[in-house]
Amino acid sequence: FEPYVIEGKKISITLKIGTAVFGKGITGRKAIQQADTALSCAFKVAGTAMRFFDESQVKSIEQEMEVLTHFTDALKNKEFFPMLQPKVHIITGEVVGFEALARWISSEVGFVSPADFIPIGEKTGNIYKVDRAILKSVLAWQQERKKLGKRLYPISVNISPNHFYYPNFVSNIEQLIKKYDVNPKYITFEITESIELEDVICAKKIINELKAIGIATSIDDFGVGYS
Repeated sequence: FEPYVIEGKKISITLKIGTAVFGKGITGRKAIQQADTALSCAFKVAGTAMRFFDESQVKSIEQEMEVLTHFTDALKNKEFFPMLQPKVHIITGEVVGFEALARWISSEVGFVSPADFIPIGEKTGNIYKVDRAILKSVLAWQQERKKLGKRLYPISVNISPNHFYYPNFVSNIEQLIKKYDVNPKYITFEITESIELEDVICAKKIINELKAIGIATSIDDFGVGYS
């Protein structure tokens, strides 16, 4: 859509549409309910989107509600944990570091995909708690290796935009680093391009503060559409 001009400023909007069939045994009330379900699915897609109702969407929303129901208990029960994906030097074959991937095995429903729980965490404002749980586990692992005199590896940890802009983010991270007595050079935060799009000046300030305490940052999901 072409942007609207309001008081000399260009304002771009997106349109979300959910549709359903009325008639053929489907009442008006039922059709509205189904269109609303389709609309919920349209909101999950970036930019302008239109979705037609189908029964699989009901199952998807029910699954989402089930994840939401168990999310808080998962945090209390420490069910979120990192799986370390190795980064390998392509010529020598040597492992040079890891990326910590957040995983959740629920005591109620079993394995929950990150594609399901990350959007729920972001939507409810609780994703920063998952970030912290993963970071603590990574630091504890590095601390244990340090005590045993084993080699330490740099580990990349994903930080959500919600967490990145959280008040006292940098000072809280610095406290964790000191608590586990791990050299910050072994931690890299992976952030998406969208973080800098939200507030370039603030993002630059935070990145520089992290750099000052020895933590590097890198761009995750680069070139998937944000740019």
